Amino acid sequence: TDTVQAFTKKLGITFPIGMDFYGRAMTEYRITGFPSHFFIDKEGILREIRIGSMNEATMREKIKKLRSY
Repeated sequence: TDTVQAFTKKLGITFPIGMDFYGRAMTEYRITGFPSHFFIDKEGILREIRIGSMNEATMREKIKKLRSY
């Protein structure tokens, strides 16, 4: 976890980063690539899964859309 903390600090990342030490999330969510993004609305409904990198503008757009549900 020290490596992850150093990496997120270096990039200025402030959102939560989930750690899947035992691979449970990979199995449950059928993760096939990294990074994986899960967009969940305020009701807890999974609205979108995106595999691969995403720039800040796209991420902000996805979050804005989530807030409209």
